[in-house]
Amino acid sequence: MAAEPARRGRPRRADVDTAILDAAAALLAERGYARMSMEAVAELAGVGKPTVYRRWESKEELAAAAVAAMRDPGLPEDTEDPRADAIRFVRETRVGIGGKGDDDLAMIGTMLAEEARHPELLESFRDQLIRPRRRHLMAILRRAQQLGQLREDTDLELAAHMLIGPYFSQYVAGRPRRRNDPEKLVDAVWRAFSPRS
Repeated sequence: MAAEPARRGRPRRADVDTAILDAAAALLAERGYARMSMEAVAELAGVGKPTVYRRWESKEELAAAAVAAMRDPGLPEDTEDPRADAIRFVRETRVGIGGKGDDDLAMIGTMLAEEARHPELLESFRDQLIRPRRRHLMAILRRAQQLGQLREDTDLELAAHMLIGPYFSQYVAGRPRRRNDPEKLVDAVWRAFSPRS
């Protein structure tokens, strides 16, 4: 059997890849896709521009890879109290994915702005971060329904929108978010769909 030819060059370092992808994600959120550049990514990642281009040939490829590499660190395990879990979910959403707060909303704005030109970016962002969190929230609401905290005929999609929508509305309006907003919001939704309402 012939020996496998030796590969040329040094192997890629995972820590360099991670630094580049993190830098690209940060610049996407801060500047948007149009103003993100390979040069700026290289500078922020602390590597040379050729290092970036050896891994990704274009800004489009790098942006797509950065979005695809995003991972939601996840929420704490649910308890036996769906109301408490819903409050924690809303609070975690306000803090932001990975604790980044308003940077996450800026990233969402970037993805929406680029939807017409680069729809794959928004779709990847939805797959990686938005849809998993939405499934988590829907599971909390279904459990509340099964336990009789919410009516059997509750429109769970509407309830989910009512819990998350105000977060985006406050951001767009530039209004401060108060510490007890998650509790007040969940209580309002629970009252709206309570079997006793």
